[in-house]
Amino acid sequence: MIYAVSPIIQKKEVTELCFGRCGKIIIGGIDLCEYGPFCPCRHAICEHEEAHTPVIGQVNGEDVSVRKLKST
Repeated sequence: MIYAVSPIIQKKEVTELCFGRCGKIIIGGIDLCEYGPFCPCRHAICEHEEAHTPVIGQVNGEDVSVRKLKST
C-alpha cells in the first residue's frame, strides 16, 4: 500500500511531520490529476495520521490511499 500525502494541501504538516519528525516520506511524486501532486509514504502505521481514504487507485500495481495528517 502507498499512502499519498499532499505537500500543497497540507504544506505545514508535511514539512513539520513527514520531513521534520518522521523522515520516512519518499521523495517522489504521484499526480492525482485535479488534486495535484502528492508525496508517497509506504508506512502503514503513522502516528501523525488523522484519517485515510479507501483505496483510490493504483501506481505500478500497488494500491494507493490518500492520508490526511493531524493539524499541527
